[in-house]
Amino acid sequence: MNKDISIWENRYTVRKFSDQNRTVKQEDLEYLKQVITHVPTQCGIKQNIWLYLSDQGKDLEFRKWLLENGYWTENFISNHGNVKEYMLPVYQAPALLLSIVSDDPYINMDEKKDTEDLKNLNNRNEGIYIGVLLSELLHLGYQVGTFGCLVGFHRENSEQKKQYFNQYIRENYSEEIDQIEKLQNLTGKLKFFPSVAIAFGPEGEISKETKVKKYKNYDYLAFRDTPVKKRTSNVINL
Repeated sequence: MNKDISIWENRYTVRKFSDQNRTVKQEDLEYLKQVITHVPTQCGIKQNIWLYLSDQGKDLEFRKWLLENGYWTENFISNHGNVKEYMLPVYQAPALLLSIVSDDPYINMDEKKDTEDLKNLNNRNEGIYIGVLLSELLHLGYQVGTFGCLVGFHRENSEQKKQYFNQYIRENYSEEIDQIEKLQNLTGKLKFFPSVAIAFGPEGEISKETKVKKYKNYDYLAFRDTPVKKRTSNVINL
């Protein structure tokens, strides 16, 4: 087991990945698939699905749509004014793991739970997956960026975007979706929404200052080279 703490000490949220060093090993993808399969859930609730998207073909075109229609926000940034900031790695990274959330659980071991309970459980479950995947990717030697800014998806033409997203998922992953929905007699009933995206690759761009940069037609925020250090510890008496 690799116990090199520098993997975490030097971790940073990649805002742009290398355009040259982009190899993602197939054996690493197979390993991650097995990890996702065995991540535990709370109360037997399953409401999120993980989708792997490469940087080729229709995967890349879909990622471009996700970036332009969902993963951006608007910020006031000193010396730049109001900026439409794109979560660029959703489109530009060598590889992407996308969490897809369903409006109802496709596995629910306790149907007495109300909507708020299910929402909270799904958020916790998704967080567990994100933490596990982040850790595994770092220990596999990849740089990572996690993004959940979906202002674009909810602000402009939201219903049309929801319709397109669901249509794309059902047309391109029909066999998998059918199998999932059959688990609780939900065939054709579930609606799906994009959630947290985990971008990864072997090398990321490092910026020692916060500034707006441009990639093609997209403004993105280059960021610090290391995480902000915590002033207090989360650990007591260890």
